Amino acid sequence: MGHAQALQYWCKKWLESHELMCDFATRTATASPSLAALALRAAHEMGTDEPEAFRSPMVLDALDALLPWLASVGADTRWLRGDRGWAILALTANERYAEVIDHFRVLGHHADGAPWSMAPNPAKLFPQTRIEACKALPTP
Repeated sequence: MGHAQALQYWCKKWLESHELMCDFATRTATASPSLAALALRAAHEMGTDEPEAFRSPMVLDALDALLPWLASVGADTRWLRGDRGWAILALTANERYAEVIDHFRVLGHHADGAPWSMAPNPAKLFPQTRIEACKALPTP
């Protein structure tokens, strides 16, 4: 939780630049795979300023660290479900839909973690994102 708060401290809305936030997220993700989702949170924080943020090298490198770690930990806590949710957003932005579906399978019906919990209507966004990923998969 402290790292997520630090990420907010370094973000543009407080310090007028995404650079410090991204540097913090990258260094943290490099230090530990369990913190790699911070880079995905940083991409989300960039929002409309950087529409391609989820396709950036920062995010792709973070996914490379985060995904193997997520495969080993499950989704037993809200924080882990949040990390998986951030991975889903990043994987969706990179059109890696088969992996998106795998993470939705692990989450089951749990839409209580980020980014869903940050949405005005989590109960709508969660299944909507899941359905879009299913539709994007090539038919066998």
